[in-house]
Amino acid sequence: MDWLSERFGFLTGDVEDIKFCSNCPGTISTFRHQKENAKSCQFDQHLEQHRSEKEFSDWLRSGESSWLEQQGLVLVVHPRLSHTIAGRKEIFRPMALPYTGDTFRKVINQLFQHRSLTFLMKRVSTAVFEWRTAVWKDAASSRLAYVYTCRSDTSTPITDFASDIVISVTSFPAQRKSYAVIYGCSEESMSMILNWLEDMENQAPHPLLLPMVLVEHERKRLFNEFERKRDSLRQWILDLENTSQADISRTKIKSKDIELRSSEMNRSSTKLWIDVSSLKNGLQSLNAQIQKMIQHTELLATTVFKPPCENGESADLYRQERHMGDKILLRFKDVVAEIETHVRNCENLLGATSLATDMESYYLSRLESKTSIGIARNARKDGSQMRMIALLGMIFLPGTFLASLFSMSFFDWTAQRGSEIISPWIAVYGGLAVAATSFVLWKMRAWINEEDKKADLEMGSEKREYSP
Repeated sequence: MDWLSERFGFLTGDVEDIKFCSNCPGTISTFRHQKENAKSCQFDQHLEQHRSEKEFSDWLRSGESSWLEQQGLVLVVHPRLSHTIAGRKEIFRPMALPYTGDTFRKVINQLFQHRSLTFLMKRVSTAVFEWRTAVWKDAASSRLAYVYTCRSDTSTPITDFASDIVISVTSFPAQRKSYAVIYGCSEESMSMILNWLEDMENQAPHPLLLPMVLVEHERKRLFNEFERKRDSLRQWILDLENTSQADISRTKIKSKDIELRSSEMNRSSTKLWIDVSSLKNGLQSLNAQIQKMIQHTELLATTVFKPPCENGESADLYRQERHMGDKILLRFKDVVAEIETHVRNCENLLGATSLATDMESYYLSRLESKTSIGIARNARKDGSQMRMIALLGMIFLPGTFLASLFSMSFFDWTAQRGSEIISPWIAVYGGLAVAATSFVLWKMRAWINEEDKKADLEMGSEKREYSP
């Protein structure tokens, strides 16, 4: 229930999830876009690199009496830290900092960092944009601040998994000051962000300038991942088509090969479908967060930065902020249009995945049918051979019977006159032969009927088992 708390300062338990690595090398970049005094019309930019904790602490100390009260933007960009263990490089989370806890306390105090930052550190989700108001009180005054906390998508499977960042911004619109800290920037992301900010030149910073930086960063991450997934899918479909056509043209296909192909197809298609679905969800979530930013930008334009009354004599103090807000708003809408296009493309990718899977299943069914046809053909050949054997039996059985008959001792074909030609035991032989033959036929018939009943029972049980 931390969201009910009105405290803005960090508590002791809030820093438990922050990793302080004062021994890990890392260069902290600081950027100031400020006016020297309130009457000045010119913004000055100062970009500095701090390669040690001492240099960064000296920079913080210098701001206590000079630039912290100047109008404009003060930004601190933390690098993404890593270290090597047993030849393996381990990349830390964004909230791994290259200094001690004491220096972090100075950062959150002098740059007005809100403890809502700790709420995002524990979350694994799609892109997040949150804002709230807070009243910063000190011995001299109370100032209304807008606090923005943003985090990159950490749930979508992205190839460059260590490119997520966390941004915390505290803006005092009435004083026209903003203080921001970015955590977990890679060298590429840091260079890109600082180049964007340097392009402001003499424009007044807007409270949503840094959230806009997160949007641009996420747009690049997710769109690049989409390009990779799209290329992988196209190659997968081409491989399926080529392999399937080659299989169809083969004359002999093993059932084991079919099962292996089917298993590999299921694994690859399932992983691809999950990745593309997660990417689609990530894009849709980013779109929803940008819609929140659009609403907040419009809210600021009509409340905090609203123009003076037409008949009023007061000066238009926030004309530059509204101008920057209009540019940010247009860019938000452009990114929304791009995201919606990529969401539709993701849907096409999912449809193509389903189509390719169906086609592969069709090809595998054809392969199985081809195997079944081969089995049936062999069975027919076996049946033909059995018929030939039966035919031979029918041809030779009469001759064999007659040969056996003439060789039996029941008949004396050369008997002398008055002697018996046929033995009186022939009747016993005939009766026993008929009885034995009848018994064998009856027993065989009973055995066949019993086996048929067993087969019918097994078939019925299988039908009941697999019936819905």
